[in-house]
Order: sequence, then C-alpha cells, then structure tokens
Amino acid sequence: MADDPREHLEGLSDDLASAAAEGHDSADDLHGQVNEFLAKPDPTPEDHADLRDQLSDALLHFEVSHPSMSATMQRVIDSLTASGI
Repeated sequence: MADDPREHLEGLSDDLASAAAEGHDSADDLHGQVNEFLAKPDPTPEDHADLRDQLSDALLHFEVSHPSMSATMQRVIDSLTASGI
C-alpha cells in the first residue's frame, strides 16, 4: 500500500513555513502551493501532477540548504508517484 501523500505534505508544509520565516521567498511560494493543494477536498490527477512537478523543481533548490525538507519533498514525490496519479 502506498504512503499517503497528504501526511507527508502536512509535514512539508510545516518545514516550508519555517524556511519562509527565515526569509526564503521560494519556500513561501511553495508553502502556499502545498496549502492550496491540501485545501482541495478531491484533487484531480492534474493537481497531483502539477504539485509533483513543482516539488521536483524545488527539490534541487533546497537540497543543500534544507536537506531534511528536501528528503520530505522526495517522500511526497514518491508518494504521489506510487499512488499512480
């Protein structure tokens, strides 16, 4: 059974909020996108694909400065991929 992407997304949202508070504008933008996704009661396959793409793009940006957050992003990406969407 695949991991629940929402569980990982909630943790990622917290990590992004912390990074945004440190002044990382890209974390603030991504935090908004993650929260927007979480607010959707029934995200479409396109919503999943868009978020997966956004996280993949951001992963490289945060890999060095926030390795723990990058690991969480990778878990979300893996969960979204495993869900078959």
